[in-house]
Amino acid sequence: MNICPLCGNRARPVYVNPEAYFADRDLRLGLEVAACAACGFLFQSSAFSDQYQEVMKTAYQTYYDRDIFAFPRRDRENKKALDMVLRHLPADSAASVLEVGSNRGDLLYMLKEQRPECNVLGVDPGQSDDRGVPTIRRCFSPDLFASRFDVVILKHILEHFTDPKGFAAQVSTVLKEDGFLYLDVPNVDWILKEQTEGFVLHHIGYFNLGTLCLALEGFEPVAAQEEASLRAVFRRGRTKAPALRQDFSSLAESCKKLEHSRRELVGHIKRRALEGKKVVFYGAYTIFRLLYRELKAQLAGAVCHYFDDSFSQEREPVFGLPRQGRIDRGSLVVLCSNNSQTLDAMEQRVSGTGAEVVRPWRGA
Repeated sequence: MNICPLCGNRARPVYVNPEAYFADRDLRLGLEVAACAACGFLFQSSAFSDQYQEVMKTAYQTYYDRDIFAFPRRDRENKKALDMVLRHLPADSAASVLEVGSNRGDLLYMLKEQRPECNVLGVDPGQSDDRGVPTIRRCFSPDLFASRFDVVILKHILEHFTDPKGFAAQVSTVLKEDGFLYLDVPNVDWILKEQTEGFVLHHIGYFNLGTLCLALEGFEPVAAQEEASLRAVFRRGRTKAPALRQDFSSLAESCKKLEHSRRELVGHIKRRALEGKKVVFYGAYTIFRLLYRELKAQLAGAVCHYFDDSFSQEREPVFGLPRQGRIDRGSLVVLCSNNSQTLDAMEQRVSGTGAEVVRPWRGA
């Protein structure tokens, strides 16, 4: 029986992908997502196995492709996060800022550009080369820090933990009493509404604002942006009981619809490839790796290319797919993102080319 890691109540399976891959390795594991019938939290129940935990021991130390994009990466998501952090920083102080899971330090670098008086520090187990952002290359632990911070940033970090409440509680110990916590997670409400492939092996928890509040005991949100990414600023306070989703049947139905669409579209891509269509993967980062690893057995003998607006190497560095300079009429374009707003922009970019578009995993 699955137990919800947020509220301790019973959860039931609502989505299964028996052949899911990790983005950074040719390793396949069964992926199962469960939903809590009490609070509505969705989580990867398959992540609680010994096998999964063994795989993830070194996963973040060897995370790939630090240099696939120019540093700092000034994409929409980093700009949105930066704007929200800046709007809550005191205007006249040299704030101390810690980012947990800082990777290369892109966001901290951009923050320092705007507020050079701030003291920034990253902590991340990945062994990325130094980019001028001071970084502790270890997993986060409160014991690493002798002082507290005005701001702690968790940008796409909380969804990777089997015990999000426990991890958030640890992080809060390095935050000053009057400091603020910035969080950025994939928004499960958008995933289900847009039927976006958001259930992946490297994500464990799937949050909306209600379940995010439940994970952050002793904190309350003071600002939130509910888009494909859920961005929120929290401060210590009297936490109000969040309005939680409890319609289990509706939640389960949305998840099953997504599971069905994935199976149907995988079969559709295979049929089109067997008919001789050129398959072009639009996007060259994490979701492309996941999709291509899952689909490549179905694409034996198919002509495959990649296309990306912001990555111009002649060959994609992991699988060696050649770069497609433009989208040709008659090709099959697989959009590679799990952010519905990014997918909208990609779909608009391809419209009018005469290509057939597959948007994982929205049904045809």
